[in-house]
Amino acid sequence: MSSTSYKAHCVLKGCDAKFINGLVKSALNGVDISTDTINKALSIVNSYDLKECNKIILKHGDFHDAYSKIKAVTGLEIEKASKLRFYRQFAYVYVRQIMNTKVKVKVDAILAKHNA
Repeated sequence: MSSTSYKAHCVLKGCDAKFINGLVKSALNGVDISTDTINKALSIVNSYDLKECNKIILKHGDFHDAYSKIKAVTGLEIEKASKLRFYRQFAYVYVRQIMNTKVKVKVDAILAKHNA
């Protein structure tokens, strides 16, 4: 599933417009926002229960897709000791992608408006 297929309007519990707008402002100023998105995505998934994680996973991809993305990160091992941690790890892949898509859509819209 490509990043463009994620719905930018997807509501993420714990991720408000103010935070996304701050990331957009930083990105437009050339600031690397990857650490901010990583930390916020971790914060979000750590607040999710199993049902919320499963909903994110199934709505935006599947376990095989998430597994492939997790395995592509060198040194990252899949958590198997806890079912909730396992689901949170898979949901993280999509939460971070959704946040990045929200930022990209807003940045692209601002740039298009300024270049018009």
